[in-house]
Amino acid sequence: MEENKKIFNGQEEEVMSIKKRSFNIYVRRSFFCTFIFFIICSAFFISSSSKVYKKQREVNVLKSQISRLTEELESLQLEILNLKGFDKVMEYAEFLGMTPAKLGDSVFVDLSKDNFDVEVKEEPNRPFIIRIYDKIMGKE
Repeated sequence: MEENKKIFNGQEEEVMSIKKRSFNIYVRRSFFCTFIFFIICSAFFISSSSKVYKKQREVNVLKSQISRLTEELESLQLEILNLKGFDKVMEYAEFLGMTPAKLGDSVFVDLSKDNFDVEVKEEPNRPFIIRIYDKIMGKE
């Protein structure tokens, strides 16, 4: 009987070692499958992130082009308004019989002299002390 127990114990130990090995293999396989799953998920995440980044970059380029074109449009509209205004002025001048100035028709003014001398009139209601102060400070 002891021999049977030894044989049984030996077989039991073999079964236990096989179970341990199979459990270790199962654990290794599950870790390996989990690792592969995370690698595949990260690859999908990276590819989707790169697509989103490319689209954002395209959107930013388009926004900058839109703002640049909007500024150009506004400047062209202002230029059109200025040209229309000048045409209207020219039409009105022709209607009034005005002609553009020529070199012989111009009048030259010598600004080295004081052509527009302005007389300073003293205010009669100013107090005497303020008039003296103004004369001292050179305001007159």
